[in-house]
Amino acid sequence: MAKPTDRDVFVRGNRWWGYFPREGGEGLRRSLGLPASAPRKAALAKYVELSRRQPAGDYATHSTKVGAAFDAYLTEQARRGRSEATREIDRDKARHFVRVWGDAMPLDRVDAARVHDYITQREREGAHARTIQRELVVLRGMLKLAIHHGRFALPLERVMPIGFAPRYVPRTKWLACDVAWKVFDELLPSRRGWFAFAIATGARKSEIEAAELSDIGDDEVFIRGTKTPGSEDTVPITVLQRPWIEAARKYAKKTGPAFGAWTNVLRGLRHATDRVSTCASCRRGKRRDGRARGTPDPQCDACRKTPRVEHVTPNDLRRTLGMWLRDAGVEPHLIGKVLRHTDSRMAERVYGKGSKRGIAMQLATQIRRGTPDLRVPKTVRHSVRHSVQSGRRPRPSRRLTPRNPVEQRGIEPLTSALRTRRSPS
Repeated sequence: MAKPTDRDVFVRGNRWWGYFPREGGEGLRRSLGLPASAPRKAALAKYVELSRRQPAGDYATHSTKVGAAFDAYLTEQARRGRSEATREIDRDKARHFVRVWGDAMPLDRVDAARVHDYITQREREGAHARTIQRELVVLRGMLKLAIHHGRFALPLERVMPIGFAPRYVPRTKWLACDVAWKVFDELLPSRRGWFAFAIATGARKSEIEAAELSDIGDDEVFIRGTKTPGSEDTVPITVLQRPWIEAARKYAKKTGPAFGAWTNVLRGLRHATDRVSTCASCRRGKRRDGRARGTPDPQCDACRKTPRVEHVTPNDLRRTLGMWLRDAGVEPHLIGKVLRHTDSRMAERVYGKGSKRGIAMQLATQIRRGTPDLRVPKTVRHSVRHSVQSGRRPRPSRRLTPRNPVEQRGIEPLTSALRTRRSPS
């Protein structure tokens, strides 16, 4: 370091200050922590000490803003080949930090206390813990990039919260086969093909809207993947999916997008599930409480007895195919290939156990195939039944000849001696 001059240190107010130059721009002015009454020699010594200990990245930190740092992170995500859907999610998460902290806040003000205050404010606003965790992932990525470029000096362990990692709980909502057909019948004819294609292929909403009739083959369906490059693949058609793919082909358009865009898909699915949960008379006639037809009437006894179908989303239809395959005995890693997951971890979490009915069916099938005959012998059944009816404990059998050939050879001398002793002299 060059020898400091008198202009590098100066008095402002009642403190000594120093000017720390940086390359290609205006330097950084900061307090030396010494009162104005201290001699200039002490201020120069403190200036040299801080200059040697100051990381080079701190010089650029003062001019870096939070908004610019997040923009650089999103640009880097695009350079890494992240999909547009992933970048849109990251962009939404970054907007919350810019909204709370301000676009022009210097990046060097981000510390553990400020991050803790951000989490507290988001919780006060009603954000879910998983949402806050996903926002912190974006913040961590932005800070890592800023450290790499020399624009942030604090280590991440001194900024990010400790132990803020809510446990991931996968959603379990899906439709049984008979319920799915009832919902299918309640939809408008223009939406039935959309619904059937979603269940038959497990496609996402954007993939359904991009499908064409030529993509549907006899044994497989081509999915125009939109989330990641690997999501563009073919899906095999099994006997479970064939009725649904035939229904999708029946209601598909001949040219252009086969099913079109369904902008109000959540509302349409909610109305269909409500009509399935409503009795026939309330669907046709006027509601007693004045509400619209097609929704369960709490004052109607028939509606209360009708099984309630929960509202579903397009992702629940995708999960429906996975649960049907799991109940049929398909391994989770193969389900992940059908649903075009990146790896099998998500399939293991969501479809690893299957439904209760599916587990019982698989246990019964495996027991019939591979277990020996576990039926109780007739003599034992008779003795146990007789003892239960009479209230007495069953007596042990007095049979001396065992069924095991090895035991038979062991007691042959004993039985022959008894027969000799009982014979007349």
